Amino acid sequence: MTLQTCCGQGCYGTSPGGPANARAAREERDYPLELGSEGPNPAKGDIRVSWSIPRAQAGGPYDLGLFDVAGRRVSIVSSGVAKAGKFTHQLSFRSQSGRQLPNGVFFLRLRLGDAVLKRTIVLVR
Repeated sequence: MTLQTCCGQGCYGTSPGGPANARAAREERDYPLELGSEGPNPAKGDIRVSWSIPRAQAGGPYDLGLFDVAGRRVSIVSSGVAKAGKFTHQLSFRSQSGRQLPNGVFFLRLRLGDAVLKRTIVLVR
């Protein structure tokens, strides 16, 4: 399996096979627009978040961020020009400045064009 960065911010997509097969595999497989999280919710620490972008929506700007209950962005998970594929990122519940976030309710939001997907995550350490 080959890892491919989606934007250079520590998140990765996967393609079966080596570099020669990676492009062919991406061209064959299309993913729906999805946002998910893997792990327990409430979370007791880091969790893995995943998202996928369909080929039809690749090339446009996207933004994946973590927000508090007041609607303030507390962390940018990933952003940039969307590439088609499935991606994952280890979410560490830290602010942009690196401070550990307090226990509470957070919202993971993926914005791609006019589409907005959200997930609620409760952090309890």
